[in-house]
Amino acid sequence: GQCFGAGKFDLTRKYCLKLIAIGRMVMLLTVLILYPLTPLLLLLYNASAEGARIIYVSLAIGAVSTPLWWCDGYLPAMTLRVAGDATYTAIVSICSLALGRCLIGYLLTIPFGLGVPGIWIGLSLEWLIRALLLHIRFRTASWQHLCMRSGA
Repeated sequence: GQCFGAGKFDLTRKYCLKLIAIGRMVMLLTVLILYPLTPLLLLLYNASAEGARIIYVSLAIGAVSTPLWWCDGYLPAMTLRVAGDATYTAIVSICSLALGRCLIGYLLTIPFGLGVPGIWIGLSLEWLIRALLLHIRFRTASWQHLCMRSGA
């Protein structure tokens, strides 16, 4: 926010990309530590064999998509909002939620019969859609001058 307010747009972009890289590393480290511990954690909850299978599949989907796309779907949105581009980020958030989590999640879960893993696939696709749309906007220079145009 301070970099953007000072008009240092390149530094704003650099810090955002740096935070995305750090976030990916933290998420990956978390996955690498917690995923192997899943059997021990499941013992705490007395999960059935079928429940444990669903949990493993769901966690595997999340273990792949979270380090890859989660930070890209949320950190650029924060940078764009700081720049006064809240309308674009809100539209992207609502549309990706409706398309990914709701529509794709529903289709994969009920009609395609994937159950809980279908929800996780839909969630992962939502993160991917959000990340792609935000990165397209973030790569342009249009967001850099929004505050100056609106008089903020």
